[in-house]
Amino acid sequence: MKPAKVCIIAKYLYPFDTRLSQQVNTLNACGIPCDVICGGNGFQDTVERIKNVTIYRVYKKPATKQSFLVYLFTTFRFLAGAFLKLLTLSLRNNYKVIVVHTLPEFLVFITAFNKLFGSFVVLDGRDLTVDLLYSRWKGKKIAIVKGVAVFLEKIIANFCDEIITASNGFKRSLVGRGVAEGKIKVLVNTADESVFRFDRNRTFKPITEQARLIYHGTVSERFGLLTAVKAMEKICKKIPGSTLHIFGYFDPVYRGRIEEYIDKADLYKNVQLFDPIGLDEVYKQVLTMDLGVVPYLSDDFMNLALSTKTFEYIASGLPVAASRLKSSEELFDDSCIEYAEAGNADDLADKVVNLCLTPELRESKRNRAYSVFYNKFTSAAQNEKYVNLLAPYLGIEDTVFVNASR
Repeated sequence: MKPAKVCIIAKYLYPFDTRLSQQVNTLNACGIPCDVICGGNGFQDTVERIKNVTIYRVYKKPATKQSFLVYLFTTFRFLAGAFLKLLTLSLRNNYKVIVVHTLPEFLVFITAFNKLFGSFVVLDGRDLTVDLLYSRWKGKKIAIVKGVAVFLEKIIANFCDEIITASNGFKRSLVGRGVAEGKIKVLVNTADESVFRFDRNRTFKPITEQARLIYHGTVSERFGLLTAVKAMEKICKKIPGSTLHIFGYFDPVYRGRIEEYIDKADLYKNVQLFDPIGLDEVYKQVLTMDLGVVPYLSDDFMNLALSTKTFEYIASGLPVAASRLKSSEELFDDSCIEYAEAGNADDLADKVVNLCLTPELRESKRNRAYSVFYNKFTSAAQNEKYVNLLAPYLGIEDTVFVNASR
């Protein structure tokens, strides 16, 4: 009999997407065979084998943020490619479990034939279409699409055997729309500790000049980087020579707005924009920084979502200044993070300056945050939950978890 295998389907890039990479690497370390159908960047091999894992890259993921219509086009292009690849692979593989990552949720329907023949289907709802639509796109047409998305969500929830989501807020949102609570498991997007290791050599002294701040990840309106850039004016008056280093995937229009403000406020030397870099390089940068900033704006979606970069800064021992959002406060209280009012540049600047000038506060918050992270949210803990979720469907009676993040 062919060995039971897992198939993971995601539009994201392996190994650059943290959540996808952690799941694949964990299954690999545990000796569980896995095929991955995902996106590529045009420079990666279309087929790549790593021990028990085979990666199939079926389309080139766009490098920049997209309009709604372009997003739909690329989504259906991936859906078609992934469906054909899954169909051909299923002829020679026994997929006991198929995990489908959002967005969008309706990608799960490409597993219909497999489910008919006994495969267990798991939806990894790292983001939820219904909650994201108004945050990402505006207009009456989107309101119509949202109504359709709510209807589809109920069908999809009944279709799936299990649903994973990335925050307690997302879980409550799903339950509020009628999804059975017992079907939903929460696995947060946490830091990969094999990359982001706690820096025990960090020293804490008053920072009266040249404070170094970092942000990495997506740079579009809802992530609030313009607020952080505006805050740099006030920060530099109180702490001269300070710099904000942004490593990101930029929305071109939003980047234009940031660059326009940098020009207007003469912040060329204080705000530096960089292309995205790999997580290993992000960690090297983190070690040279004084604070991590997470300046997200407040809306319904952002109050449900959790920031992976917050976990990455905390895991590295970097103090954090962040927008006060319900999802973050639920996990890390004021003893862990220096919170500012979302969208308020003056308040963010005041909180950053306070952290810089008060070394004992920086140290206490980073230590408390790391304690919470270590006890509840390590990648090892989340990866073990993932394996234990899939194990019964794979016929594994004993725990086979191996910590792939060490």
